[in-house]
Amino acid sequence: MTAGGPLIGDKISFLLSNRRERTAYTWGLAVPNYRDDTVQGRLIYAPTSTAKLTLGYLRGWSQGAKFDNFLGEFARSPQAEANNLRTRNIFAMGSGSNIETITRNYGTLTWTHTLSPKTFYNITARSGKVDWTASWQPPQKRGVAAAAVFPDGRTEKITEGQAAAARAQGAVILDEAPLGFVYRPPARDILGLYNVRGSDGNLSRSSDWSYIYENDFTADVTSQVTRNHQLKGGVQVHHFYLREFRGFVSTIEDPTKAASGYRPEGLEDDPAKVGYTDAADVHNYWVKTPLYGGAFLQDRMEYRQIVVNAGVRVDFHRPDKYFDIPSEQHADWMGSNAALLYQKTRAVRPPTKWAVSPRFGVSHPITAESKLFFNYGHFAQLPTSDQLYRTQSGLGEPLETFGNPWMDLPRTVAYELGYERNLGRSYLFNGTAYFKDIDREVDEDTRLYLHDATDRSTRFSTNGVVKDVRGVEVSVRKAQGRFITGFASYEFRQERRRRVGWDQLFDAKTVTAAPTRLIENNPSAANPRFRARPLWKAGLNLRTPIDYGGDARLLKGGWEVNVFYRRQAGNWFNYNPANDLSLRDIDNVQWMDDNRLDLRLSKTFHVAASPTFYLEVANLFNFKNPNTNTTRVFEHLGDNTTANFRRYMEALGWKLDTGGKLQKGDRPGKELGPDVMPKRDYLFYVGRRDITFGLRFAY
Repeated sequence: MTAGGPLIGDKISFLLSNRRERTAYTWGLAVPNYRDDTVQGRLIYAPTSTAKLTLGYLRGWSQGAKFDNFLGEFARSPQAEANNLRTRNIFAMGSGSNIETITRNYGTLTWTHTLSPKTFYNITARSGKVDWTASWQPPQKRGVAAAAVFPDGRTEKITEGQAAAARAQGAVILDEAPLGFVYRPPARDILGLYNVRGSDGNLSRSSDWSYIYENDFTADVTSQVTRNHQLKGGVQVHHFYLREFRGFVSTIEDPTKAASGYRPEGLEDDPAKVGYTDAADVHNYWVKTPLYGGAFLQDRMEYRQIVVNAGVRVDFHRPDKYFDIPSEQHADWMGSNAALLYQKTRAVRPPTKWAVSPRFGVSHPITAESKLFFNYGHFAQLPTSDQLYRTQSGLGEPLETFGNPWMDLPRTVAYELGYERNLGRSYLFNGTAYFKDIDREVDEDTRLYLHDATDRSTRFSTNGVVKDVRGVEVSVRKAQGRFITGFASYEFRQERRRRVGWDQLFDAKTVTAAPTRLIENNPSAANPRFRARPLWKAGLNLRTPIDYGGDARLLKGGWEVNVFYRRQAGNWFNYNPANDLSLRDIDNVQWMDDNRLDLRLSKTFHVAASPTFYLEVANLFNFKNPNTNTTRVFEHLGDNTTANFRRYMEALGWKLDTGGKLQKGDRPGKELGPDVMPKRDYLFYVGRRDITFGLRFAY
């Protein structure tokens, strides 16, 4: 719902909006649905015709189920649920997942001022806080009678006081499992088949009481300094204050902590003094005073019909204080003893990193109806706070993972060459070839070994990955038209990723082995397989103006039909049931293509409040797009998952001949008979037809 309008003449106006979304889960997770509520408000003040001040407020509230440590992704789709729907856990998804709640509160300020017909500037500021909070279903009442199953098959709800009488009649007494949360000890049903307490993988154990304060400031000025030159320059500065605390801690099993949401004591103090007696996979650290931002200057030059954009951006990153990695390389906290971890924390500030990024673009007409364009630029990226400052360990356990704020800024160098041409008066053809060279990307799996005797290792972040992306895209677009617009496009894109950094580092004082790069240990992993997946897209928009049809405009006007089609080539994978040397490390099988056609239909009535009826249908033709996670799809109690998938592939024609050579068959994803299809076939095809309809009003 949105409302807005003037408050005081044309000087002060407002805008308020509230949006609530709720999406039901297919299976019973820790909560029945995903929820996303957003409230926004704006107050706009225009003291003069050349100046405007906008004050804004945003409050967001999201809640949904999650699995394991929360890294920003809720379970929001049937496929995300299916990928965690273990066979033994199908009745305990509620206790096998837990709840994450994110609360966002931000205030914004924007000031725009036109100084002259040639010059204006903008100033923006944003400040706010985000809270992450994990929660669980109510604790499971273990051993408290809840139901009785009698010898004749009857099941009755009972109380603890009725248990003895039911037991005397030969009934089996059950507690409320699998309802309610319990991490351990795990337990299965009376047949020993399905989990009713805990879960395989302990996915529900992770707590989260993290929060972040953010402040962002930008300013830019634009000026048409001469007829041919328009200059634009600006600055940006960003600061955040992060308290990261998530992972398993013993307090979530302590019923005396329920009133406080199971929060351990001391979260606001020294991370080493947080109160818990058992822990695992705990991300526990402060980030207090980092700064990053940049400054840019660009010149837009126009000479006749040639347009040139040339500029440069300078980025900087001043990290927060961290462990003194360069000077403490032999300290035991970098190896197997996490007890020394916090004694060395926030010892030194790494040096500030700088990146200079030139950018250039030119558009050159070659005829009255066509042009060539070329773009080149460097782009610096900031590693995530997790990659920079992560400190993960358990109580009395080895330091599992740590960050590295000494890393350089990853860099992308991008090239683009294109051709554009008008086709008649209504159509535009565009053809583009592009290439991206990505250097110094973060590798989070470099391992440090400190002791020969323990063979324990610690993972940390390094600039150890390079990528290149290349592709071609062609499109035809009809962007103008009273009744019909649309487009069609084809993209061929190929991406290669390689780990070129260190795979294993050894302390020369304590370990006799020599450091190695990944390519020395596993060449195929250092140069992973890749195959292109071409993408086709098309869209068609049909509309009638709101006043179309004269006296019949109430019936004929205000119609809009949008159709969008997307088809992408299927995923590739390696299938080598006989371990044939000639088939190792190659992608030889491709899943069926992903198909999707979405429809949106709306009708607006030209009357008071402008009521609009809309109908949205995702995957209109109910295309069957396969779930390529074969581990979950082909898993079933009493069966071998690998054998189940192999049986399906053989039914498609992927069989070994008499000489042991693999014969090619149909592409997987094809629907076959029930004897070879996955027994949990409801997990195989995801993204089925989804229908949404509603009514909107505008006052």
